[in-house]
Amino acid sequence: MGLWQEDGWPTSSIGDKLQQVGGTLTGVIDRIKERGLVRRERDTRIWRIWRIWLTDSGIQQSGKDNAQSQSDWRRSKSDWRRSKSSNV
Repeated sequence: MGLWQEDGWPTSSIGDKLQQVGGTLTGVIDRIKERGLVRRERDTRIWRIWRIWLTDSGIQQSGKDNAQSQSDWRRSKSDWRRSKSSNV
């Protein structure tokens, strides 16, 4: 799964695919957004849904930094699981 394969995913679908909860996923998306690689927009039909779109820079980077992006997602997922287990 990747935005470089199909753009405009709802954040909920991204979270489901990555087995992430909203707060953790929001932080990751915020950091990627700060790098100028994605933009977040409300769905035009259902205002509660946010969709994630690659920017032009994100499209260019998806070819070069695909491995790094996947590594960032995996690291975030690992951090989330660690924090979840320590809160139990």
